Amino acid sequence: MSSRSELTRRHFLQKALVFSAALLAPPVQRAATVALAPGLKTLHLFCFGDWGSGADTNQTAVARAMQDYSRSIGLPPAALMLLGDNFYGALPGTNSPRWRKEFEEMYPSSVFPGPCYAILGNHDYDDQKGGDKIQMDYAKSSGTRWKMPARWYRLELPADRPVVTILCTDTHYPKLTPEEIGQQQRWLETELAGPRTAPWLMVLGHHPVMSCGPHHGDSPYLQPWRGLLEERKVDAYVCGHEHDLQHLHEEGKSTDYFVSGGGGKALHPVGPDEKQKFALKQFGFLHLALNAVDFNATFLGADASVLYTFNKKLPFKA
Repeated sequence: MSSRSELTRRHFLQKALVFSAALLAPPVQRAATVALAPGLKTLHLFCFGDWGSGADTNQTAVARAMQDYSRSIGLPPAALMLLGDNFYGALPGTNSPRWRKEFEEMYPSSVFPGPCYAILGNHDYDDQKGGDKIQMDYAKSSGTRWKMPARWYRLELPADRPVVTILCTDTHYPKLTPEEIGQQQRWLETELAGPRTAPWLMVLGHHPVMSCGPHHGDSPYLQPWRGLLEERKVDAYVCGHEHDLQHLHEEGKSTDYFVSGGGGKALHPVGPDEKQKFALKQFGFLHLALNAVDFNATFLGADASVLYTFNKKLPFKA
């Protein structure tokens, strides 16, 4: 006999499949990118999760789209933001050939010379015993762009006159001890309560706090984060876990929620939601462009086409 949660999930998937089919039926509208305020230094970041599918066709297509798009706009991103589920399946250690094939060569330094800041997803823990430690140890390798100094950490980008503070978190709570859960929560609250050192403030996690996919932000550990992010006027929460592309926003709230989980693994359906601004069952990635005035988010598909773009301005402060 099916459990209540299984029935709920089945009902959601039935509705979502119908919605996804309708959403994908017409040709995708190619939106123009939003012009940013002229004369300001702009930071460019590419964000994507759920990409470690083993250098298969889908991961390769998204990686090539990122390269083509980077060349088309005439600049490399300052950094790649890797949103977890970086490797599916066995990752025996830091000397595994998967590092070279699926990371170093898949996202080559010739196109992406900047650092690649990674956080952990559930598969990074669950598919390889000690996978979290392996990924943190690889960050110590000579010459790699892979950056994972801890399970959770803070970034100020760029280092010189930063335009964004990014708090990178570990949201796979089943693998954290009660002590670690408490440590991270206290760290997050302290960081968010401190004075702003950059115009924009973002939090990165693997699991969604808000989503219109089958997981729909239902982690009991993350539900309180919605109130915390709003209270501290966080500008964006960016995640993966749902294998699709989404932008959600609650009317009158400060925080925008972006899901960029189309890095290569088999896709998830999206369903209707009143908070949904954009949702597509499609492979792709998220380009963030930030300066002292603008926060610009653009979703691109596996053919490097622009699927959706969104812009907000920094609120005026007297």
